Amino acid sequence: MTAGKLEIVTKRMGEQHICVLGISETWWLNQRRFTTDNGYTVIYSGKDEGKREFGVGFILDRNTARSFLGFNPINDRIISLRLHGHPFNISIVQVYAPTSTASDEAMENFYGQLQDVLDKIPSKDMLINLGDWNAKVGKSDIKSRSIGKFGLGERNDRGDSLEEFCQANDLIVGNTLFQQHPRRLRTWRSPGGNVKNQIDYTSRGDSEWFQIGRGVRQGCILSPQLFNIYAESIMRGVLEDFRGGVTIGGQRITNLRYADDTTLVCSSNF
Repeated sequence: MTAGKLEIVTKRMGEQHICVLGISETWWLNQRRFTTDNGYTVIYSGKDEGKREFGVGFILDRNTARSFLGFNPINDRIISLRLHGHPFNISIVQVYAPTSTASDEAMENFYGQLQDVLDKIPSKDMLINLGDWNAKVGKSDIKSRSIGKFGLGERNDRGDSLEEFCQANDLIVGNTLFQQHPRRLRTWRSPGGNVKNQIDYTSRGDSEWFQIGRGVRQGCILSPQLFNIYAESIMRGVLEDFRGGVTIGGQRITNLRYADDTTLVCSSNF
């Protein structure tokens, strides 16, 4: 990532009010933490030497940087970050998985290292695992504890590996649970735009399946509005007498929303 691209990214973070951004394919060497001219904190992990490739990291805004507790640069594919929160701290793991052309050994090493990182995170921390998984879970009518029915395209071997990882850690791929127009499912486009795939996912701790009795047609413009209204109604009822939440940089958060990218959120016991 060049200085010019970094400036564009931090500017967009400010416009979209993004506190923490996970980044992949930085192509930066070594491991470092620094502050940009416009006040954002950048933390990254790359190769020690050699060809500039891969690389993962985080970008934090000013307020979130005040809650910084530390980071653990594992390698050029995995990095973890810990933030101070209340009533519990937050651990975030950013990944860049090997592509479909990588060997099976490389994939096994990646998931083995990632599992070691998750196993060492304090059990009371809120865990968020995000990044580029380079996997296709596909569309399927087969019931799965971790994958919904509304993926895109055909599953590949990397999709099987992702599902196994989710099941082992009680995670569910959230953006396969809801029916969307294909253009809203695509998260990757090849140079030139000829190939479009869904290889980025948002996941959380799993729950029981349920049937939907009524709904609107696919692509209906009312769908996201109706979903938001119903979700807000539920959240307001739940939070009516709720005095908890997570405090990051002095800001109290009780309702988490997410953008379209790969995020794995694990439930914790308190």
